[in-house]
Amino acid sequence: VVGLSAAGATGIKVGVSDTGVAVASNIARTTELAERKTDVSRIRASDRTQLLREGLEEPTSLAAARRILTRTMVEPTSTPGSMEFADAHECWVLEASYDRFATEVANDGVVARANRFEMLGDLNNPADTSSPQRYARCSSLRAEAERNGGLTFERLIAFSADHDGGPGLSSICRHSDDYRAETSLGASVIEIDPDKPASSRIALALGK
Repeated sequence: VVGLSAAGATGIKVGVSDTGVAVASNIARTTELAERKTDVSRIRASDRTQLLREGLEEPTSLAAARRILTRTMVEPTSTPGSMEFADAHECWVLEASYDRFATEVANDGVVARANRFEMLGDLNNPADTSSPQRYARCSSLRAEAERNGGLTFERLIAFSADHDGGPGLSSICRHSDDYRAETSLGASVIEIDPDKPASSRIALALGK
């Protein structure tokens, strides 16, 4: 397994296994999250990252998604959010709240997520203006790339550091001058080799 974690943690924020399964996760800024006044700066989705690490034990994205969905239905994560499980053939997106779950599978094309739900969109916090703007920017960059030769490993790296509308809370790469602010902690781009999964490429960036 190669991935992005945090000091003292065993979970994976984003990563890939030598069987060619890639995982990623992000929190969803829902009304419930705001009402519960959860201190996300302390939790940092630690239970979700541990689930991703567990998913990387599976040989396919479907097997990983099925295993983790079953787990979260019994033991919901401490914060709402999405988890993505991909291999060279398909990508499964799991959106999980405290008592609601939704799944989406993509066999072709592109799926995007910011810090909000798409399938469970009615749970999103209307006060969160950052996530819709970042999602719109993702969609805009994707459309621009498709008009100019398609998505590439190098373009996705550039997208992850995009500062349009910022740098700040409304840009894809979120960061501010205050080190205590909840901002982007890292980024990764993974290109899975369908024939030789152990030769897949991964680019990692830790920090702002």
